[in-house]
Amino acid sequence: MHLSGVLAGQATPQLARVQEFAHDRSIVAIEMSAVERIDFVCAGAFLNAVSRIEGQRKSVQIVGATPIIRALLLLIGVSPRHFVKKPQ
Repeated sequence: MHLSGVLAGQATPQLARVQEFAHDRSIVAIEMSAVERIDFVCAGAFLNAVSRIEGQRKSVQIVGATPIIRALLLLIGVSPRHFVKKPQ
């Protein structure tokens, strides 16, 4: 699943696509190298989406997040174990 551009606010369409993508997978790889920026509100919504996916006993892998995006996601509560160099 590729996310791109600026993720702001609830980012409902993008996060809904992540949920759909996760539906029939046990490992959900989210490619974020094309994400320019993510705001605090969207980071919280992203954390909620990751938590919902994990609640379904699925693994989430975040690939390609820039250091600033990674720092915000870690600050908001996304676990460091989600960040990988290459999806498996």
